[in-house]
This record gives sequence, C-alpha cells and structure tokens, in this order.
Amino acid sequence: MEDGRNNELIIWRCIAIFGAILLLSRIIPNIINNDYHTGTISDSKDSFSRISMFVINVIGFFVFIFLIFQPLKLELYGIFSFLYAVYFFIDGYSPLMGVLMFILSFSTLYKRGFYRKNKKTKFIFTCIFLSLIMISGIRYGIDIWFDGFINAFGYLFIIGLIAYVILSKVAKDKKYSGQPVLDFNKFPDLTERDKEWIKLLITETKYTTIAHEYGISFGTVRNRMRYIFKILGVPDRIGFMASFSGYEILG
Repeated sequence: MEDGRNNELIIWRCIAIFGAILLLSRIIPNIINNDYHTGTISDSKDSFSRISMFVINVIGFFVFIFLIFQPLKLELYGIFSFLYAVYFFIDGYSPLMGVLMFILSFSTLYKRGFYRKNKKTKFIFTCIFLSLIMISGIRYGIDIWFDGFINAFGYLFIIGLIAYVILSKVAKDKKYSGQPVLDFNKFPDLTERDKEWIKLLITETKYTTIAHEYGISFGTVRNRMRYIFKILGVPDRIGFMASFSGYEILG
C-alpha cells in the first residue's frame, strides 16, 4: 500500500514537471517575440484575447510548480483543464483537445471526490454545460463544426476502446484479489488513537463529533488529521475518502 502511494506521488510529480515545461515552452516564445499582447482578439469570432491566454498560461505554469510539491491536489488539474477545455471548444477551434481536456477535468474532480455528494445533479449540470460550450463552435460554420466533432469522436472512440480493454483487465484482477485493504501495520507512525479516528472518518464521522467524543477541541482534531493524512499519503479529508472509501481495515 505504502509503495503504491509513493509510486502515485512520483507519477503525479512527473506529470506536474512535464506540464510546467510544456507551458514554459509556450510562455517564453511569447515573451521573446513580444506578441502576447498583440491585438485584442486573434479572430473576430474569438472570445479569448491573446493577453488573457498568456495570463492563463502563466498562472497554469505556477500551478504546476505548486503541484510538483503537492502532487495530489488533483482538483487543480480539474479546474485548469476545464478552463482550457472551454477555450478549445469556444475558440481555436479544436474539439478533440476540448473533449480530452474536459474528460481530464471530469476524471480528476471525480477522483478527488467532487461527485460523491449530489452525484446526479452535478453530473446533469456537467452534461448540460458541456453541451452548451460544444454547440458554441457552430458560429465558425456548421461544416467546420460538424467535421471537427466527427474527427474528434473518431479519435475518442479508439481511445475509449483502448481504455475499456485496460480497465476491464484491471477490474478483473481487482475482483480476484478481494476487497481492497487499508493495513495499519504498514504505517507504524500511526498511534492507536489515530487508527480509531481513521475508522470513524471512513464512516464519514464529522470532526466536531470526534472532538466531542474524545473531550478535545475541534482544532486539535483537525491538526492531528492533517498529520494523519500526510502519513497515509493523501492531501486532505476529501482525498482520504476518495482513496479509502469502502476499504477493509486491518491492524
């Protein structure tokens, strides 16, 4: 379990490093050529100005730098990939990148537990919003819009088939490996009280309830939980629930 967490940290750090380098490769030429502010908008039908996209890229660069040190803050990937998805759908016009960025946004927010509560409402809202920004590209012409999405969903169909084959194999392996387990023996820094709190947390017990049961302050519980999350390799309570909800506890 602990090795798996360390490997996940390494993978997300590498992704953050790659993202920072990629954005830097866009920012530096803009600065050198002094063209990041040229013109209000690049096309009469475009909504994003060049300076606004330059600012977004710069902010994105610093976000990736932050993610190198806090790699499991996946909601930041979700927020910025969503912003880029809107850009690729509305301006550009690149529906394939728009769809891929939107899927990345949905996936990272889902993994971070954003859709755990009010799942149906949030999913419906997501689909409606996606439909609206997809339709916005019609202003470039129905032929361009239609051809773009035919090509985009053709690529996505192939990617989906590949993902299905891989995920079905993973699901099959998981089925035969039994219920996932959170083994306290792999985390020797946890105290007995820490383990009790983790068991309560998995049942979605609130910090205030834990504080009342143990006769301590809310702040004490919150600060200790931050340390526990660090031991377990998750960023916060949302990340804990997204990672360990449904796990069997041993130790």
